[in-house]
Amino acid sequence: MVKLSTEFESVLFRSEYGSKEPYPTLVEALKGKQTEFTEKNIKGTLVGLYCPSYMGDLNSVGWHFHFLSEDKKKGGHILELSVKDATAYLDKTDKFTMILHNDKKFHELNLAKDMADDIRSAEQDTKGKMNK
Repeated sequence: MVKLSTEFESVLFRSEYGSKEPYPTLVEALKGKQTEFTEKNIKGTLVGLYCPSYMGDLNSVGWHFHFLSEDKKKGGHILELSVKDATAYLDKTDKFTMILHNDKKFHELNLAKDMADDIRSAEQDTKGKMNK
C-alpha cells in the first residue's frame, strides 16, 4: 500500500455512478455511467494498492490508485497525475484475513469466470489524456 497526501498539479480520475439490484458486472456498470474529471492544483490524497501476479485471482495485478480531495467532495480511480513534491508512505503487508460475505447471492456468483479483459478495461481504458 502507498499513501500520498499533497497538492497535485493535475490529476485525471474517473468515477462511476451508483448501481441498484440487479447489480451489473463491473464492465456493464462502467459503460456510459462513468465520467472523467481533470482537476488542477488540488489538495488531496492518493491511496495505492499493489497486487503481485500470484494474487491475480483476487484483484487486478499491478498498481491500482484512487484519489480523494481534501474536502472529500471529489475522487475516483486515478488515470494520470502530476505532482511536484510529496512524501509517500508505504506499508508492506505480508498477510491478511479475508472474510467472505454470508449471503446466498454471493455464494451463487460465478467467481471462476476469467475476468482479465474486463478488469483491464475497467482499470486502464480512458477517454482522453490530461494534456489534450
